[in-house]
Amino acid sequence: AGLKSSHEIARDEANLQTALCLKEMLKLAGATVLLTRDSDNFPTPVERVINANKMRADVLISINHKKGSSYLGYYFNSKKGRVLARSIKYFIDSELSCKKLKMTESTKFVIVHTRMPAVEINLERRRCKRLPEDEEERAWAEAKAIYQGLRSYFSEAVRNAK
Repeated sequence: AGLKSSHEIARDEANLQTALCLKEMLKLAGATVLLTRDSDNFPTPVERVINANKMRADVLISINHKKGSSYLGYYFNSKKGRVLARSIKYFIDSELSCKKLKMTESTKFVIVHTRMPAVEINLERRRCKRLPEDEEERAWAEAKAIYQGLRSYFSEAVRNAK
């Protein structure tokens, strides 16, 4: 596949760091968390779908830091995916001041083919006004906003089930 640029390596590290921080927060709240990637190995999109479906997860969150626009992507045919994206967007907007964060339909293979509500989060860090300078603090701030969105989503699901 070729060598990765230093920017791609830094982006991959940022993705993983935010995911690991989110995992820690969710575990402390009593959730079982399974990552489709937890090290420097890179499963293919097909492997990620197979792993996610095997895990029987309640939701799938894909975290990215690609240059360009910030967005939350969801599968167009997933009402729960759209609700999940909206919940996470609210907290990213309010906590990180990412006002240009948009919601969009995703065609990403993993988002389309998993059985659970799935959201792709792409945070272009320079578009978020309240992110700390320190990389580790940034990862924790991003994870906290995503965590709050997940808590809100699951709280709403519990209220609607009653």
